[in-house]
Amino acid sequence: MLLCALLPSCSRQPLAPDLKKEIEEVSAVSLLGSDFTIDVISRSVISSKERALDVSAWKVDETFRSLLEEHSKERGKNFRTLALDPGSLEKALAVRESRWKKILGTHSQAALDLLLRKAGEQRIHYLFLVSPLENRRDFPLHKGNMGIYCYDRKLLKSRAYAYFFLDFSLWDVKAKKKIFREAVDPAYTQEMAFAECREVAELKEPLEALKDPVHHTMKLLVDKLFTKMGWEKTAP
Repeated sequence: MLLCALLPSCSRQPLAPDLKKEIEEVSAVSLLGSDFTIDVISRSVISSKERALDVSAWKVDETFRSLLEEHSKERGKNFRTLALDPGSLEKALAVRESRWKKILGTHSQAALDLLLRKAGEQRIHYLFLVSPLENRRDFPLHKGNMGIYCYDRKLLKSRAYAYFFLDFSLWDVKAKKKIFREAVDPAYTQEMAFAECREVAELKEPLEALKDPVHHTMKLLVDKLFTKMGWEKTAP
């Protein structure tokens, strides 16, 4: 399983037609949390702005789960909510993992084991998992699991876009096998820019102003991931 995470061709191929027919029911769990960073890179270090926000009110994990439910139903699949004992997932996530495991795409083996075991007990056969992506070497200036990033310099300007570092995977619960995986980094959403950099820098109420654009980016991102899987909507 860990070797598969090292080989992109092993799990990034579109789902086979027979497999898409075989999947009748899915569930989804997102583990990104609520830490969010706004980075506006301006002409000088002094004028550059970095803001750390708690976006619990945005319900990012719940939104990803709802989007995966919506997309699954559009493809004729039943969707079930995975029931977990209160506090059990948080306890599993607190277990320290080696950096090597994280680089391999296993954010928390204890959490993964818990999710697959509970899904199996509830006879859920396939599970979408959205978890933090640990390998970020190509984007050293982007902070945290998610945020807003842009440049406002004399010779380098960009529009603001929402970014995510996430590991998106679809698991065969019984086999404990990852049948699709895509690593999502800021390059995935750069084309989804939604505002001028200076507008974001001047926001007085970023929690209120950025919620809808970020949620819209999340929807476009899930659309893109299902396209990567080769999983089209069911014809009406």
